Amino acid sequence: MLAVPIANGIDFTFNEVGRFVTEVDGGFEYSPTSRIHLRAEGGDLFMHYSQSTWDSNLHASVGVYVGLGKPISFAPPTYDARAAHRFFDPMNDVLLLGSALAWTADSILTHRAVAEGWSEGDPFAKPFVKYGWPGQIAGGGLEMSSEVLAMYGAHRIHKHWLERLIPVGVAMAHGVCAYQNTKASSKGPQF
Repeated sequence: MLAVPIANGIDFTFNEVGRFVTEVDGGFEYSPTSRIHLRAEGGDLFMHYSQSTWDSNLHASVGVYVGLGKPISFAPPTYDARAAHRFFDPMNDVLLLGSALAWTADSILTHRAVAEGWSEGDPFAKPFVKYGWPGQIAGGGLEMSSEVLAMYGAHRIHKHWLERLIPVGVAMAHGVCAYQNTKASSKGPQF
């Protein structure tokens, strides 16, 4: 078989003849115990040789599989509201406020740099920034709601260190971008 690149794809040839090949498979698995698995699979490989000639290669497999080692049991974590702190506690409020202030500084300085002829470098923010302040506010609203949702997800699974780290990371990213925008607006646009 030879694969030759052509204009609209790849042409598979066998002895200088093109062939259409397709395979249809299906199967099932049954586990009578946690260690023993019964599996059966079957399929058919269709090959088109000419306008009226098809070849069908039916194949099947049956297997018994035995799991070795200790079975792993999984129990999803349960949420105990008494053991966890409230989501909007003073620490989360301060971290979200810091993240919002960093976003605000980045937005103001981005707006100033775009007015001086620069273009937005963040590919996620670029579609919003081109619409000015309304677009930046809409993008910021989406970002803040995603941030709060991620924090709440971490809060629900008792990963409170991650819950606190998310707004810190977002604030640091916007702080770096704001700093880069101050350097950009002081140099003037470069084309």
